[in-house]
Amino acid sequence: MAITYPISLPSAFAAARITLRQCNTVGESVSPFSAEQQIYVHQGQWWEAEITLPRMSRDNAEDVGAALLSLRGKEGSFLMGDPSAATPRGSAGGTPLVDGAGQTGLTLAVKGLPLSTANWLKAGDYIQLGSGSTSRLHKVLAAVTSSGAGKATLDIWPRLRSSPADGAAVVVSGAKGLWMLSSNKLEWDIEPAMIYGFSIACRERLG
Repeated sequence: MAITYPISLPSAFAAARITLRQCNTVGESVSPFSAEQQIYVHQGQWWEAEITLPRMSRDNAEDVGAALLSLRGKEGSFLMGDPSAATPRGSAGGTPLVDGAGQTGLTLAVKGLPLSTANWLKAGDYIQLGSGSTSRLHKVLAAVTSSGAGKATLDIWPRLRSSPADGAAVVVSGAKGLWMLSSNKLEWDIEPAMIYGFSIACRERLG
């Protein structure tokens, strides 16, 4: 059976340690005379991560290794979220949907929330827009209170990659984004007792 992307990672792919990195494209010009700065904000924003998996037996290692090898370096993609925050801190009820077409930038209007609810999401919770190869992972930057009509505007990072359709689903539990390996090389180590170790670097897949 042909491999299709994004792949689903096996259950043995459970991070012992993960470093998440927020990346922004912001330029700076500093005057050599006054030391005053001019800041130039560009559109580029993306996630990066470094993941160390727990030491594992060969049975689990072969599943993990085969999945990673199937990515063929930077060619393939996979879905992943922040394993420490799969469950939101906010109440996150209702059926959240995008409220209005043509949205861009660092905010997202949503509807379908419980009415007049404080802390529907809390700062640091994640949302997912899209699915499969269009999955995008965003972090909510401020606590969200819904209106009497069940609507709210979320402050998010990174900025919207494209304008989601009106009525598109907003995933608030188990949110994931689309990722790729940062290198075309993959390595793992094997101890004499047949205990395996994996560490990978990856970044958000854009385009």
